[in-house]
Amino acid sequence: MFYNALNTYIANSDNYLVASLLLSPSDYLALFLVSLCGALGGYVNILFLNHTMGKDPTFKQLFIDPVQGTVCALIAYILLRSGFIAVADAERFKDTSTISPFFLAFVGIAAGLLANKAIESFRARAASWLGGIDEQRSDKWGVGLADASAKQQTNSDNLAKAIGVPPETVDDWLQEKEPVPVRYQRDFAVALATPERKLFTSAAPPAH
Repeated sequence: MFYNALNTYIANSDNYLVASLLLSPSDYLALFLVSLCGALGGYVNILFLNHTMGKDPTFKQLFIDPVQGTVCALIAYILLRSGFIAVADAERFKDTSTISPFFLAFVGIAAGLLANKAIESFRARAASWLGGIDEQRSDKWGVGLADASAKQQTNSDNLAKAIGVPPETVDDWLQEKEPVPVRYQRDFAVALATPERKLFTSAAPPAH
């Protein structure tokens, strides 16, 4: 039904550019749809952070997040087509003409919304393929978390909601009582709009 409606639109369209795009090879259409939905996922992520943190997005976020979402959507699509992401009925993904456009839209939006996790997934698979060439990641101390939180005018309650841990745990990390686990370090970097290298260090703080 979807493709019948699309063919009818093409036949009746007077817009040469739109008709040319829709008549492009299926691989090009898939890349275009995934990229567009990746940018949309980036904007959805901005709305989510705005809702949980209660802050208006910066101009940098409005520009960077959609671009990051587009890139991550393309990465997810490449992993999907190459077989690095396991899916049921994988034979269907060898030819883009048999893939539902709604599934492609979901992949793009999900990758854009969860851009950091998409990047981590790609890093892990690339490291595995290249024989483990990857930087060693480990739990680190949040030496810059308190300053970054103050600069962003946020508190442990807001950070806890954004990252998905209890506020008491965030307090321990802010006060450097415990190291921050690897899986939360990127989430902090996103929530505080600060590079990880400025927030964490492997060197333990002096004993209190």
